[in-house]
Amino acid sequence: MSQMWKHWGTMLCAASVLFMLAGCGGAHSVNLSPVQPADASAYDAVGERRGVPLPAVSRLAAASDEFLSEQVGAAFAADLPNNLAFVSTPLGILTPACEDGRLGSLDEAAYCLYRLRLDASQETPTLTLAWDGLAPAAGTCWIALADWQAGNWQWHQLAGNELVLAEPERHSDAEQRCFAAVMLLDDGAFSLATIGFGPEPEPPVPYNLFAPMMGTTTYLVDNEGNVAHSWPSDFKPAASVYLLEDGHLLRSSALAGSVLQQGPGAGGLIQELAWDGSVVWSSEVSTDTLLQHHDIEPLPGGNILVTAWERIAEEHALAAGRLPDLLEDGEVYADCILEIGPLESSGHEVVWEWHSWDHIVQDVDPLLPNYGDVSEHLELVDVNYADHGHRDWTHCNAVDYNADLDQIALSIHGFDELWIIDHSTTSEEAAGHGGGRWGRGGDLLYRWGNPQAYGVVSGGSKQLEGQHDVQWIPDGYPGAGHLLLFNNGSFATGRFSTVYELIPPTDEEGNYVLAGTFFGPEEPCWTYIHNPPTGMFSSSMSGAQRLPDGNTLISLGDSGWMLEVTLEGELVWDYTNPYPDGFNHSIFRATRISGDYPGLAALAP
Repeated sequence: MSQMWKHWGTMLCAASVLFMLAGCGGAHSVNLSPVQPADASAYDAVGERRGVPLPAVSRLAAASDEFLSEQVGAAFAADLPNNLAFVSTPLGILTPACEDGRLGSLDEAAYCLYRLRLDASQETPTLTLAWDGLAPAAGTCWIALADWQAGNWQWHQLAGNELVLAEPERHSDAEQRCFAAVMLLDDGAFSLATIGFGPEPEPPVPYNLFAPMMGTTTYLVDNEGNVAHSWPSDFKPAASVYLLEDGHLLRSSALAGSVLQQGPGAGGLIQELAWDGSVVWSSEVSTDTLLQHHDIEPLPGGNILVTAWERIAEEHALAAGRLPDLLEDGEVYADCILEIGPLESSGHEVVWEWHSWDHIVQDVDPLLPNYGDVSEHLELVDVNYADHGHRDWTHCNAVDYNADLDQIALSIHGFDELWIIDHSTTSEEAAGHGGGRWGRGGDLLYRWGNPQAYGVVSGGSKQLEGQHDVQWIPDGYPGAGHLLLFNNGSFATGRFSTVYELIPPTDEEGNYVLAGTFFGPEEPCWTYIHNPPTGMFSSSMSGAQRLPDGNTLISLGDSGWMLEVTLEGELVWDYTNPYPDGFNHSIFRATRISGDYPGLAALAP
């Protein structure tokens, strides 16, 4: 049946079209274009009530309208001598089935066609019309519904503002579309405010996903703290969890027995759990020289980005210019990013990789490789910068992906910086300094938070201290395209944490540009500071997530406290992880999930 509607694309893609014609002879056509909503896809929500203005026009025309005939494949015609009006469509003739086919006067008539969403599983859905201001007189409004089983239209004279559908399955096609035609015969001008099935839909119930660091269970709770679902596991988290669109839980886990020294966030095992908690896929990312830690990131298409430590032995570190006193037990850990593709029920293949050790610079020995002025190579990483530790040198604690830019953002705790690298490269290009969409290979495209990390001691102030959870704000959200992160702060800097939103400076082609000798901006475009500031502090973990309405969900890792704040800084919701181990309520971070997210389809009402 959908084939019969192939010519309706122009009209139906915006969910409603106004059909109006003027009379014959000397009368002129009236072209009134109702205002369309910016997001036409919103009409695909089941039960959503929308409408367009339905003003009256002078007369219906005899013969068909050129636009309807050529662009839509429908003809709106009137038989003026017999006082009849009808619409010819690929589905059939739209003619009100009233007594002897007469509608009354055709003067001052208007006609609209709407594409709605109808859940045919509802026993008796009600089509509701709401008018702006005064409603039209009784007996002047007609509703026609496409009958997909009979292949014609059913006309109903609307007595009030509601029409109960006795057989909803007849009016819903395979895509749950319902086409409703509204014909109004009145001598006034009226505006149809909304048309849809049932009352205004309630906003989707929000849920919060988190995994207590000291437990083995992942929880999904509503904003009242009720547990909507949970996933048991045999492992503690390490440390991030994601709910995928198919309802599976993607989880990094702490795997004991790694040859590498176990540090904060150490993992080694990635699992995908079904809704009932059963393991549908798992893979170890742990070898004698490499270990997954902290974060993972699901990519479009099913692959996964993984943050991992790789062990650099003493001889290789010294040969690259690393100072001996910056080695711990004769080794150093450098971060790498792996893109892995899951293999059936277990195992993986590495399909892309980037290694920070391929992009180092040193200024201590001109006879060794990678020698240069650190302050002149902002695209490279100073192999001897070590502010937070010796073995765990860079300590990447978060990874995020921007599909539009094909770029990866990293939170580098060891440098108090965020980095952005190019993902469009091949693995070979990622090991070098050229190639990829941005022409820079695997060199850093952008870095922010601590100019001292690349040798700039004046002209740019340090902004970050032990930050976590850098992420791009999604399209359609307030601040879309900006970067958001949780800045932990430290005991030395006053025991308070903040949330930063920043706009990386770019040129017209999207390349990141310097603000003099350092990467800007000089300050965030938005900052959340709690009142009092010391009332929000977490020395480790934590996160921040921008929500569709502009609010921000903040999670404090140390205490397991989650809070939602407005852009004006008002606290509108908070909750604390109630599943501690002793007094330890810690979480890595929390994620807000809308109730209409596809991954929640299995959730009981």
